[in-house]
Amino acid sequence: MNLKATNALHTLCTQFIFSSMITASALAHPGHYHSPDEVDEFDAFRANYLHLHGTLEISLALLAIASIAIFKLNHNRRVRIGAALAFCGSLAAISIR
Repeated sequence: MNLKATNALHTLCTQFIFSSMITASALAHPGHYHSPDEVDEFDAFRANYLHLHGTLEISLALLAIASIAIFKLNHNRRVRIGAALAFCGSLAAISIR
């Protein structure tokens, strides 16, 4: 592998790990106790925004955003084609789901 392909691979792996961490943190609950009459802000956030979307949809959306960034930042034609295919594939998978 040449240096540009290695850098693109490292960038893609980093984006995947980062998007996985963001997804996991968005779905995690802080774990503290609150009484039934107390309103928890995280529960409201989860009910309003994350209730309609699962882990797969959030991961696919983050993959689409990461592929846009890779497409814009990398000038290698093969990497840009791969990023465009990843973007189109993630949008297609979101629309099917």
